[in-house]
Amino acid sequence: MRKNILAITLLAALSFNALAQEEAETGVLADQVKKLEERSEKLEKIVSKLPTISGFLQAGYDADFGENFGTNKKDVTNTFHIRRARLKLNGNIGKKIDYTLQADFANTPKVVDVFMRFKPWKQFNIQIGQFKHPFSIESPTYLPKNIEAINNSMGAVNLVQKYGLTDGQTGRQIGINLYGGFIQKEGYSIINYDLGVYNGNGINKKDDNNAKDISGRLTIMPIKDLKISASYYWGKYGKNKARYERYAGGFAYDKPEGLIIRSEYIGGNTAGQYSHSAYAVVGYHIGPKWTAFWQYDFYQADVKDEQSQKTNLVIGAAWQPLKYLRA
Repeated sequence: MRKNILAITLLAALSFNALAQEEAETGVLADQVKKLEERSEKLEKIVSKLPTISGFLQAGYDADFGENFGTNKKDVTNTFHIRRARLKLNGNIGKKIDYTLQADFANTPKVVDVFMRFKPWKQFNIQIGQFKHPFSIESPTYLPKNIEAINNSMGAVNLVQKYGLTDGQTGRQIGINLYGGFIQKEGYSIINYDLGVYNGNGINKKDDNNAKDISGRLTIMPIKDLKISASYYWGKYGKNKARYERYAGGFAYDKPEGLIIRSEYIGGNTAGQYSHSAYAVVGYHIGPKWTAFWQYDFYQADVKDEQSQKTNLVIGAAWQPLKYLRA
């Protein structure tokens, strides 16, 4: 009887020691897991603050047939060219502040975007720096990498992306913009506004007078894929404070996997020279890779000069065989 009691006691002691050792090992393992989780959280916070790097390259081939090509077949030039070579950095500073830095390395390298945005509410946000001022539907929204015809309309190029009579400004200004939206729906706001104050001298340039330019835009979205917009821009440029005024109105219906209908009128006064333009685009997204479209594009540099009128008609298709390749 004593032998049995001793055996049971010994077995219980061994079981207790094994259980204690298992609990100790489990505790060490739990501590290690906790430390790894803490390190992982710290690493995630560091990574979340690092900028996202993106960009795009836009290249082309041009052939120019001269006025005498009919009688002289040598009156033609052709060339490959790099239109845009962009590198872009995006990042966040906290939950409500983000920043963007974008440079273009084609032709003459230059900074095109550098700004910060403070986004406390959907109804009121602030953007400070150099960026595309929110005028018109096309210029700030339809970028070279996603617009159907690759290039913007003549009105957007000459009356929005230029400043004064200076080319190469890409529709950007240095200043501050207040923006937001009201009446929230699923993924969009029905009423949207922009109101900005700018130097009014183009990109990477200080103001050269004591006047500031003012721009405003109101966009209504009655349904998700439809935008109806009106814009106005007023300012004075140059040391002589020449009058600079722009106005635009139009609409865009762009269903990601369906119909495209977009039209806009853009007019303006540049130091007493009145210009106007209009374009219309009708197209259709054929699956994820093809977009067929027709475009009418009109621009008149001086409404008093009929010879300054230009009209382009384009019928084409955009092909995107790969996620990061478009032709």
